[in-house]
Amino acid sequence: MHFGIGLASSEAADFPVLNVSILRDNTHNLTIEQVSGSSFQRQFQQVSSLNLNFGLSPDTYWLKVSVRQTANKSNSWYLEVDYPPLDTVELYSPTPAGGWMVQKSGDKILWDEQVIHYRKPLFHLELADASWHTYYLKVNTQGTVQIPLRLQATGKMITEIVRAEFVEGLFYGAMMLMVLYNLFLFFSLKEKSYLYYCFFILSNTIVLAGLQGQLSYYIFQQSWWYDRAFMSVFSATVFWALIFAISFLQIRNLAPKLFLALSALAVINGVACLLAYILPYQVSANGVAVLVAIASLTAWWSGVVAWRRGNTSARFFVLAWTCYLISTTLISLRNFGLITDYVHLENMMQIGSVLEALLLSLALADRINIYRAEKIKAQQEALQASLENEQLVREQNQMLEVRIKERTQEISDQNEELLSQQEIIEELNRQLILYSEDLEEEVIKRTAEVTKTNKRLVQQNSRLERFAYIVSHNLRGPIAQILGVIGILDNNNLTSHNQKCFTHLGQSSQRLDMVIKDLNQTLVYRNIANYQFEPVLVKEAVEKVLEKMQSVILEEKVQIHNHLHDHDKVQVIKPYLLSILDHLISNAIKYRSEERPVEIHFTSRKQGNQFILTIADNGLGIDLEKYQDKIFSLYQRFHLHQEGRGVGLYMVKTQVEAMEGQVEVNSIVGQGTAFRLYLKACVSSAVPAYLKSPSA
Repeated sequence: MHFGIGLASSEAADFPVLNVSILRDNTHNLTIEQVSGSSFQRQFQQVSSLNLNFGLSPDTYWLKVSVRQTANKSNSWYLEVDYPPLDTVELYSPTPAGGWMVQKSGDKILWDEQVIHYRKPLFHLELADASWHTYYLKVNTQGTVQIPLRLQATGKMITEIVRAEFVEGLFYGAMMLMVLYNLFLFFSLKEKSYLYYCFFILSNTIVLAGLQGQLSYYIFQQSWWYDRAFMSVFSATVFWALIFAISFLQIRNLAPKLFLALSALAVINGVACLLAYILPYQVSANGVAVLVAIASLTAWWSGVVAWRRGNTSARFFVLAWTCYLISTTLISLRNFGLITDYVHLENMMQIGSVLEALLLSLALADRINIYRAEKIKAQQEALQASLENEQLVREQNQMLEVRIKERTQEISDQNEELLSQQEIIEELNRQLILYSEDLEEEVIKRTAEVTKTNKRLVQQNSRLERFAYIVSHNLRGPIAQILGVIGILDNNNLTSHNQKCFTHLGQSSQRLDMVIKDLNQTLVYRNIANYQFEPVLVKEAVEKVLEKMQSVILEEKVQIHNHLHDHDKVQVIKPYLLSILDHLISNAIKYRSEERPVEIHFTSRKQGNQFILTIADNGLGIDLEKYQDKIFSLYQRFHLHQEGRGVGLYMVKTQVEAMEGQVEVNSIVGQGTAFRLYLKACVSSAVPAYLKSPSA
């Protein structure tokens, strides 16, 4: 099939006739010698259109182009592949010597290797006569395989290039004006939507420049950078479009779920910008195509929802995205090979982008009008409020003047009253000063008297203690002599009456000796100056007393429950504490119940600066209702079936109070008794060295 190439039917006879057939190479290894050989000629398939579109195909394509000139008007022609983003395009022309001359073009071909420097693949054909001239065109690319062929004479080609460059210059100039205009609005209004819109226009313009071959022609000379930068910018375009949609539509408040969807898509496209430099081009291209479709539909629907929920500026947004969706949908269908009409879709992206930019600019302008109307309304409301406030201020000033006059008169009256009161207060102050002087003299006098009284009491206590020592010491000698005489007297020859008298005399002497001993012991314990306070481990003191009484404990089968902690310390007089423990443990064993084994429990707790030691037993108990005031008195006994003098609990209370502590008792008859000792806890809570772990 032959095709005449021309722009008008009147010129068709002047254009050469093209005969195009195609061969698909899925091995990528065929050479020009193999393809031009007779064995492969039958594999070429005739095509019915010069706008070839194979979609995203991984194969290499060989085009056999046969050209015959129909008129001798011009021998110089140019074959143009009107689709810039192709990796490599090679035209093989036969030479008179029987070989092949190759002309290279495409994104992966450096300028030094290209015969003609142009953003689209362009090859020069020299048709010397009217016979058929056969050329082979080899096309290989990772993206969409589109091969729209154009054959133009030299003059016509220059005119077309100038026209296309002029139109694209207008397009890029308009887009830059849009950027500058919205940047001006951003710096004037401080509205972030305008800045996001500028980023969107810039990235979208770069994408369009890439599709038109401007990036590879003017900037990139290495295909690796071109492919990845192009896909990265494509993802960035979608990213800024979504950010702009979120900000402009105020979707966070109007539709929170759509806000989350747009935010998630923005993050995904942001990540895709970086992954474009890592993933293969084919994977990035397919992924970006899917993301563009999803993001465009989501942004369009967000505009519809925002419009329906009160954002009137969203109507321009919806129209803009509708134009953009139509253009991108058609281009995507073309890229996937579903639409082959390249001529009508060639400028669809530019047209859609311009319409979108204009409509979005109208949307932003409408936002300005809304802001202006809101500002005017706010100013009017502020002016009305200001007038109302002014009237209110005038009324309040009038009321305030009246109140000031009234208050001034009140203050004047109060000042007069204060002056009179001040005179009274001054007179009272003078009297207070005189009274204070008298009181100070009285305090000094009373203090001196108290000091003298204290000295007399100290001297009297000292004399009483010395008297008690003297009496006990002086009585010890005679009592010892009496006991000695009673011991050596022969009472065998006494009458029964004298025998009874002698026995009573011995018993009375022994009781008097015991009283004197108790008095001496009490005086010794009351004289605290003979001892010093020291830190004592409570558990260690209890175990020491229990060890001394080990034989009795074993004999009576006493059960000891020691719940004290190893590091518990008290600040006490150690002999006093040992004596207290000895008395209480001895009493617990002595006054045990015959119905159950003896149990003694030792527990403790801290309360502020006090250490509370509890010693409880399950013995006979004490009738507190009967003996409440006599428990700690001297020579008080509560169980007469056991020997005792009634001195132990008196000594316990005396020793505890000597250590500035307290003792309490809680008892139930037949169940047991518990004594609580309130002692001074040690200030330092450090753990003893022998209790520390090796790693401490």
